[in-house]
Amino acid sequence: MHLADVLAELLRSTLRSAPAEQGKVGEYGDYWTTYHRIIGLNGQPAIVTAAWILKKEQGQAPQLISCYIETKKQKKLNKLLGLAQEKHEP
Repeated sequence: MHLADVLAELLRSTLRSAPAEQGKVGEYGDYWTTYHRIIGLNGQPAIVTAAWILKKEQGQAPQLISCYIETKKQKKLNKLLGLAQEKHEP
C-alpha cells in the first residue's frame, strides 16, 4: 500500500467526525470540503483539507479529489475544529 492510499483511507475513516462544508452542486455530483486533524510521519499535527465529490451515479460513496495542508490557515482551522493551538519544540 502506498502512502497516498494510507492517507486516503485515514481521511475516509474520519469523515463522519470531520467538519464539512458543501460546495457547488455540479453536473457530475455534489462537491464537499472536509477538515481532518492528522498526526504526520514527523509526529507533528496538522489540519488536512480534503476535497470530495459525491458522484450522482455512485450513490453516496465519496471520492477523494484532492487533499492538502493550508499552512497559513492552521490556526483558523484549529479553531474550527475546537482545538487549542499546540506548541512544539523543533
